[in-house]
Amino acid sequence: MSGYAINPLFRQQYLASSVFNVVQYGGNTILLPLYILTHLGDVIQALSFDSVLKLLYLVFLFGPLLFLPLTTRSIVPILLLLSPFLPSNYQAYYMIGSHYPLYLIAPIFIALILVYANHFEGEKLRLAKKMLMVTAFFELFINPLSPVSDILNSKTTILWYPPQPA
Repeated sequence: MSGYAINPLFRQQYLASSVFNVVQYGGNTILLPLYILTHLGDVIQALSFDSVLKLLYLVFLFGPLLFLPLTTRSIVPILLLLSPFLPSNYQAYYMIGSHYPLYLIAPIFIALILVYANHFEGEKLRLAKKMLMVTAFFELFINPLSPVSDILNSKTTILWYPPQPA
């Protein structure tokens, strides 16, 4: 990509240089986890920025799975993937509807499979039915085709979906 000329107006967004202004970090995103470990006070302040949206983001990611992936050691890669998203001030990083949650879906489901494999024997079917019901409930709120998500999207900024044409 560096061989192609980038429009200067798009360059700042392309480099994602201003998405960590809340943490007062302007360096390379790969080094952000190290910065987070050394500047915990700034990170706590950054986590409180848009805290309701960030909390809803976590609820929408883990809630349909009854928060079971949080109970295994494989949560570490998920936390590493979340580390640049949550201290950010760029809403696409922590809102359902943009492509960034897709980076987390596979590790979250791998963690769920590990939870099933290690902890559940006979209750798997009952738990799977509960998860299906909870997922259907969450789907009402986050599916862009649902009338409920359309109402949420038009009155609030919980979802990243573009507005529907009239």
